[in-house]
Amino acid sequence: MELDNIDLKILRLMQRNSRTSALEIGNEICLSTSATQRRINVMRDCGVIEKEVAILSAKAIGRDFLLIVEVVLENDTKEVVDHFIYSVEQYCGVTQFYYVTGHSDYVIVFNAKDMQEYDKFTQDIFFSNEHVKTFNTKVVIKPIKVSHALEF
Repeated sequence: MELDNIDLKILRLMQRNSRTSALEIGNEICLSTSATQRRINVMRDCGVIEKEVAILSAKAIGRDFLLIVEVVLENDTKEVVDHFIYSVEQYCGVTQFYYVTGHSDYVIVFNAKDMQEYDKFTQDIFFSNEHVKTFNTKVVIKPIKVSHALEF
């Protein structure tokens, strides 16, 4: 799907607040509610808008201990990788998980309740997996910019 300037304006407004109604968006960009809603539906159907979610306060739900973990696997056979990916994806507290280039194979972003929960995570995911060569943990002292909004 090729996006025009009107689509881009709609997307910018939706990224600020996905609960903004088609009426409000249409008023902002001088387009009828029905035309705005049609465009939104097309962008959803085509996958331009992948998902709309509520972003929760980690502090409010008691998961504000934020860690970033770099992982290197010793062996990258399909079975080893599939098992590792499955075990990490299933773990409560993992909010982001990336396969990356560079010194590490994977980067995991983990929201924990406390250090004890993170210790359990390391035992369950890293120490119990003979194929994890190394992992390096960074504790986030203070988030500077956190966003999933794409700028264009």
